[in-house]
Amino acid sequence: MRKLMQRVGLGVLALLVWVSVAQAQTSATDKRQAIYQDAQRAHWFVDGDANAAHSAYVLMEPNCWYCQQLYLRIAPLLASGELRVRWVVGAFLQATSQGKAATILQAKQPALILRNELGNGNIRGAATIEQQTKRWLVRNNNFVGSHGLYTPAIIYKTADQQYRVAQGLLSDSALREIVSTMQRDF
Repeated sequence: MRKLMQRVGLGVLALLVWVSVAQAQTSATDKRQAIYQDAQRAHWFVDGDANAAHSAYVLMEPNCWYCQQLYLRIAPLLASGELRVRWVVGAFLQATSQGKAATILQAKQPALILRNELGNGNIRGAATIEQQTKRWLVRNNNFVGSHGLYTPAIIYKTADQQYRVAQGLLSDSALREIVSTMQRDF
């Protein structure tokens, strides 16, 4: 009887562990999906070919050196038509962040500001920040904070409908690997 109770106890313990792992995986999946859905509601601008095979949201901050480096790695993928990006710009690292983010967001062609100025770190702060721009930055900063994200972050959906978030500066090979798994979602 004692051995039977031990086996039952181990069986129950194994079941509890399995349920706990399954719930953790489900909650991680749900969290990534929520991040993706909130990225859709953030203020963004698009860069890249409308017919690109792959697409992603990229969260960046103009004073983030890692964001500048990631942009330099993404730029050839944009230029080749392989990747389309919806850039979500935040402003939270330095006192100059809001002015630099406003320069990007208030531009008629914000993607050109990235192309011409972000890669070399020479974005100048806007002289005035429009009220709409301030609202966009509050929305984007809240998005970052509510999910505990940091920059840079790439938010995307895979071809098999899995939501993914890659944070930090990726190597060229890691970037190419995740881009190859992305679907075209917009």
